[in-house]
Amino acid sequence: MSYQPGPEHDPNRFRLGRLYIRLAAWAKLYPVAFLFRSWLFVAGFSAILLFATDLNTFVKPSGKLILLLAVFGWVVPLIMWIRKNRR
Repeated sequence: MSYQPGPEHDPNRFRLGRLYIRLAAWAKLYPVAFLFRSWLFVAGFSAILLFATDLNTFVKPSGKLILLLAVFGWVVPLIMWIRKNRR
């Protein structure tokens, strides 16, 4: 009978799960910081796309949504931060 090794497990699979759990816990603890950093990521990604291409990249509705989020995405974290600091 020949030796049949089991499937190789990806060691990074468990790391990604732990990273997701830590990120979700951090987002629950600091929602304003999470939303602001998410907005920074989207705005930076959109700026790179605008620099590399032109506005024709954002013609589709999904592109318009990304561009709208990149322009006005800072409003929601700002409102949440103001409400939090008022209390």
